[in-house]
Amino acid sequence: MFAIALLLRTPAANASAENQVPGWIEVEVSTHAEVLSGLLKLPRVPFIDLHYEGPGDVEGLRIIDAEAHPERVVIRLSGSWDDPSPDARRQVIRNLAHELAHVWQYTLGQPTENRFFHEGFAEAMALEALQVCGEACAAGAPELADRHRRDCGDALRDEILVASRSRAAFYGCGAVLTRMTAENAGKTVGEVYRRFAETGRSRADFISVAGEMAGSDFATSAHSFLHGDHRLAPTRSVLQRLQAGRL
Repeated sequence: MFAIALLLRTPAANASAENQVPGWIEVEVSTHAEVLSGLLKLPRVPFIDLHYEGPGDVEGLRIIDAEAHPERVVIRLSGSWDDPSPDARRQVIRNLAHELAHVWQYTLGQPTENRFFHEGFAEAMALEALQVCGEACAAGAPELADRHRRDCGDALRDEILVASRSRAAFYGCGAVLTRMTAENAGKTVGEVYRRFAETGRSRADFISVAGEMAGSDFATSAHSFLHGDHRLAPTRSVLQRLQAGRL
């Protein structure tokens, strides 16, 4: 049984009293924070600070800026959030799942891994939780998995992954690689991250964990995925060969 953490529903410091967090967002966050915390195996629902900075100047634009800390998530919203459309709801729930995954990472100590693995593991854990949650979360998990692959394709066509500093590489290829590692290992993404955290959190440590848990062929392919130049290769082929351990 989870204890419900306090939800701080305050406007941002520079917002007027009229810029209160839309009520439907408070309901979505309070409802799904408990569900997703359970699926991510958090010891308790963390404190969640919600802030709304107002509608902004561009009609229809929605922005979420969030950060995670040990046992605490801060979510700042701005833009057009009054309409609880399915797309807006998915955006809130996906973001919440991602930040809660970061909170879980903190339960294993200070995350010191580079951003590729920090964001990639969190995104893959969030996707895994949303898949299990299914229609109860209605966050479009299959579409999110497709987005990871599309973003990763963009990153692969742009530059070698170890040199990339793009969001597409971190959130797309990071999620694809960590999820494939878990699938090939027959483990959850969280179980792979736990072993990674125990081993040392470096890129070399990840390859070592991939070999230990998913086999030497997959580890070799993971190394090639990160260090190889795939800019001229068909993205689908690269990802298929990675999954099969033949890259």
